Amino acid sequence: MSYDRDNGDWNRNRVNSNSIFGSPHRAVPGSYFHITWMLYFYEMYGIEFWRDVWDRIGEDWEKQQMSDEDTRKAYISFLEAVDQQLQSEFTTLASAHLLNHAWHASAGPLKSGFSLGFEDSDNYPNPSFRGTLPAVPDSVISEILSAKGARYYRVEPQGALLGQPGVRLESNRPGANLALIGFFYGGYTDILQLSDPDAQGGILQSTWNWPELSEVIVVVVNNHHSQQISYNLYIDSAVPDEDMISDNFPNPFSGETQINFSVNHRKHVKVEVYDTIGRKIQTLTDQEYGAGFHSVNFDGSGLASGIYFYRIITDEAVITNKMLLLR
Repeated sequence: MSYDRDNGDWNRNRVNSNSIFGSPHRAVPGSYFHITWMLYFYEMYGIEFWRDVWDRIGEDWEKQQMSDEDTRKAYISFLEAVDQQLQSEFTTLASAHLLNHAWHASAGPLKSGFSLGFEDSDNYPNPSFRGTLPAVPDSVISEILSAKGARYYRVEPQGALLGQPGVRLESNRPGANLALIGFFYGGYTDILQLSDPDAQGGILQSTWNWPELSEVIVVVVNNHHSQQISYNLYIDSAVPDEDMISDNFPNPFSGETQINFSVNHRKHVKVEVYDTIGRKIQTLTDQEYGAGFHSVNFDGSGLASGIYFYRIITDEAVITNKMLLLR
């Protein structure tokens, strides 16, 4: 943005074309223009995060200077240092970079009143969207995305549709990651994400109902460190045709994890958690659900590390899956 001296305020309509707000598809983090990328980590982890990153870079330089030239390795890069610091925070650069772009896609005065993103999000520019998907199902075919770049898409809510919004991403090489952001009437948000740097896309299926949504945003990120990707993106409205329980996320987990399940019509559902010798640990839900995709959370606080099993029980199916709790 530029400062408007006549009005005594920042002009959000004059966005630097090299910034993430101006060109998210080619904004490789690390330059002055990407200060908002840095601010994400400041707000998430505090100013100590950047102190520790630069300490890692400085320590690596000193170590390399003291080593023999024959054994000297390449100096640690800026993004490598960030990734190492994030691993000490029990996350990864791929996950943080995706969520960072989700914050940018949710910023600006048009999202005033919603809870996702920067603390003073209203004072940021509105993001640059690649386009709007006006109908469901819809798709975007053969898009190209630079390394570490991102594209944002709006999806117009379809209040009359049955089912719940879901997206599928396909790519020609690893690094294609995905976030789905739901903005709900009432001012709250929800976000789903796939952030595996080795993945060539994937599927995100929400548990949201179209009539409750004011807007949906899709964020596609190329988490490959050096190569561009080509991808296809598909948005649809899914109605399950059978009862199913999905893998919990995250898995392994250290505190809380989410268990997703679906039912093909309105019915009573029970989800229970057991240990390895068959003792019931907790009943997560025991009530009626409508047709669609749903989720419940399991809090493993106070439990020992190890394998646990979760089970969905309906009048048509009993399905069991396992999860790993790590301390």
